[in-house]
Amino acid sequence: MSHTILYFAITFMQLFLYGFQWTEICRCKLSLPSFTLLMFLVNSAVDAAALFVLHIPHGNIPYSLVQSAILFTIMWLTFEGSLLEKIRLIAVSALLAILMELFCLVISLGVFGMNYDEFKEPSANLSAMQLFSIDSMLFCTGIMVLVMNRNREGFREVRGYLAMIPLYAVIHVGYLILYYKSGIELTNRILVLQFMLQAMMSFLLIGFYRLIKRNLARAHTEERLRQMETSMQSTHEYYRLAHEKFDEIARIRHDFRNQMQTVERLLADGHTAEARENASLIQGALDDTRLPSYCPDPIVDALLTVKLNEPDNRAIHTEILLRDTEQLPLDSYETCSLFSNLIDNAFSAARENGIREPFVRIRSGILNDICLLKVENSCNPAAPARHSDDPSHGYGLRIIDTITRRHGGSFQITREDKTVTALVAFPISRT
Repeated sequence: MSHTILYFAITFMQLFLYGFQWTEICRCKLSLPSFTLLMFLVNSAVDAAALFVLHIPHGNIPYSLVQSAILFTIMWLTFEGSLLEKIRLIAVSALLAILMELFCLVISLGVFGMNYDEFKEPSANLSAMQLFSIDSMLFCTGIMVLVMNRNREGFREVRGYLAMIPLYAVIHVGYLILYYKSGIELTNRILVLQFMLQAMMSFLLIGFYRLIKRNLARAHTEERLRQMETSMQSTHEYYRLAHEKFDEIARIRHDFRNQMQTVERLLADGHTAEARENASLIQGALDDTRLPSYCPDPIVDALLTVKLNEPDNRAIHTEILLRDTEQLPLDSYETCSLFSNLIDNAFSAARENGIREPFVRIRSGILNDICLLKVENSCNPAAPARHSDDPSHGYGLRIIDTITRRHGGSFQITREDKTVTALVAFPISRT
């Protein structure tokens, strides 16, 4: 009876690992706990019917095939994907299951010094073999998730934590081999304690990985909300500035007739120089009411208008030549995030003490089907060079790097004496 209870506990652990693998690789309709519980209930019902009604022993090949068919049917129904994706993943899962069984059998026979016929009967050795199977499955699950998610967006940040799972499986297999080779007699109590330790460590590793993944997703969401707020604030500030200009235009229009009458009177009296000076003042007042347009993109236009009108930035000489920004393969959020981080970093560095003639130059254009965005700024030559690991600027630079990599582009920062250059490149497709 104790072997049966341990068998069901080990089965639950194996199904949990199947669920973790399935939900990490695929678009599953169910959460990991729901998926594991559903598969365990169906598997337990099949096992109970086989053991207590049909009296079919564990390891019976037809029974194992039927059980696997039922489990893969559940996986098929809960997975959202194309027919080819489902077939490929199920085939890989079935192949791994066969290889793991063979691996565990070979390791167990070698460790316990038994032949295959002796190993088929229910025994403590057979239960110990199941512990090897959990480790082998844990290893295959970790490797499979690593390989199949290697190109997924944002996965690079968590792959180090995921790599701890197969590493633990290898270490634990080595521990079990040394433990069983020591000749200690296996009892149900020892097997239960070993299983509990193994299950606890597996749950902790997977839970830790998912917690890190969730925290990173939350951090990305918070950053996305922050950039949306920045975009909204920039748009609001842009329209506030526009409203001020409209008020100024109304005031000038109210006084415009008097100003023109004065100019006409000066011309009639022969005071050409005074008339010309007065006309220049009128022209200057009209020029001050215009909001500059830097590029066709309203988000970038609003950002630049707001940033250049900030009091701390007005003393910085700025050159802007933006072309082909509409060709950037970015949505509005990514555009705001990319430009706001580049502009903030550039102006922040240019405002440092010790810079006599601070400047910021922003240029963009297309060269050989590559859309280039170049931001140059002055910097204090005595200040240490900043890079992506700098805690004060690192997160913004990582955001820029993530956006460029997402669209197959590149991002690099170089420094030469008193100038820092940030260069972003995106491949574009011509139609």
